[in-house]
Amino acid sequence: KYNIECLDEIYFALFILDILSTNNYDEILFLGDGAGLLAPIIVDLNHFLLKKFQCKYRIVDFCHFSLATLLRIDMQSDIKIEITLPEMIHEFNNNKVLSGKLPKCSGKRLIVNQDSFPEMSDISLKTYLTNTALSTDVISYNQDNLEVGHSKYMDIMNKLGYKSSYIKPSIMRDNYIISYHQIY
Repeated sequence: KYNIECLDEIYFALFILDILSTNNYDEILFLGDGAGLLAPIIVDLNHFLLKKFQCKYRIVDFCHFSLATLLRIDMQSDIKIEITLPEMIHEFNNNKVLSGKLPKCSGKRLIVNQDSFPEMSDISLKTYLTNTALSTDVISYNQDNLEVGHSKYMDIMNKLGYKSSYIKPSIMRDNYIISYHQIY
């Protein structure tokens, strides 16, 4: 049996490579990488292939997923990686999750998300997508037509001021799209 997500990650990584080859980011933030296969590919492409050594990387995911991702990244070089757990970002009141903010970034940030935006609450999406950098780009590979109970992540990005530069159906999976959004 094959893991289709592995093939999706390679497909998505090729799209991200196009964006990285024409943009310089001060921080690339992997939001919800889950299996931890996409981040190592992107770090290697950006750091070793494109020679963008000044970029910092941030993994935002639950502890066990963040550690799985970190363990897959080649740490033999001077790569700067931080793990930020969701509970460090969100605010809480009587065990209720409230909005928070990502740590500030003094330059340009890229948020990379595959297959988890629809599963996040509106509060979490607003927390992660509120711009706390000089400018923020978002690259997403997620479902398009959402089932009941899924968040309307595209609507939230629009309300936060993101402009869509690119939306294209996936050639790998039905009902999936790759999208690229920017906010200044």
